[in-house]
Amino acid sequence: MSSEHHFRGNYYRHCNVIFVTFNQTTGRVVLISPSIGTIPPACANDTSIQDLTVCLLKDGYTIQAFYQETFVFSKCKSYYDTK
Repeated sequence: MSSEHHFRGNYYRHCNVIFVTFNQTTGRVVLISPSIGTIPPACANDTSIQDLTVCLLKDGYTIQAFYQETFVFSKCKSYYDTK
């Protein structure tokens, strides 16, 4: 007897994306722009780029890109829709 697993349905990947703009001189966060999703409540009051980065990484986000004074963080989940 062999057992095989067949997935019927679609494979989805959902990502939250957050853009964080900061002042390179002071290290202070200037703007947090959640493009998809929302910033985790535990990180909402972090005002330095260092503190915010640590908080987002602990929450499961990764740094996807860095452009001059902007970090792009993302956190993705993958799942199957079996309907």
